[in-house]
Amino acid sequence: MTEIWRPIRFFDGYFVSDQGSVLSKRYGRPLKKTVRKRDGYLVVSLCALGVHKQVSIHRLVVEAFIGTIPDGMTVNHISGDKKDNRASNLEIVSVAENVRHAHRIGLCTSRSGSGIGAKLKPTDIPVILKRIEKGDIGRRIAEDYGVHEATISAIKCGVSWLTFEVVK
Repeated sequence: MTEIWRPIRFFDGYFVSDQGSVLSKRYGRPLKKTVRKRDGYLVVSLCALGVHKQVSIHRLVVEAFIGTIPDGMTVNHISGDKKDNRASNLEIVSVAENVRHAHRIGLCTSRSGSGIGAKLKPTDIPVILKRIEKGDIGRRIAEDYGVHEATISAIKCGVSWLTFEVVK
């Protein structure tokens, strides 16, 4: 199978393949230095106008082969493997769809949030997710609801409050 290469937007001289490789025109070969972040995603350092920036490989592949990622949307690894950055393994989905997918394939197993003494109501969750999608800061959201910032992070990651629909 032949790899298909496309230029990386905003980074002249760099290309990304449909198989998840990143190439520097300067070196004429795929970059070997990828870093696995604590969250499991692979990133690569690219340089534009003398400024180095770490970018997620899966997002580069999606932008080049699937399309622009709209605000409020995210990239899902269909197989659940964050290291598999082939275009065929990636899709653009809402945060809620991504969370449901993670639970469906067994990546997340904890289900908490609506027990006795919970400060949040199920109706709060779509509003919180919408604020997260719009870029609101977790600390600010937590203060507004009287909960710890970790609670907002858990909602964002899909560890809590799994039965919701995102308000459009």
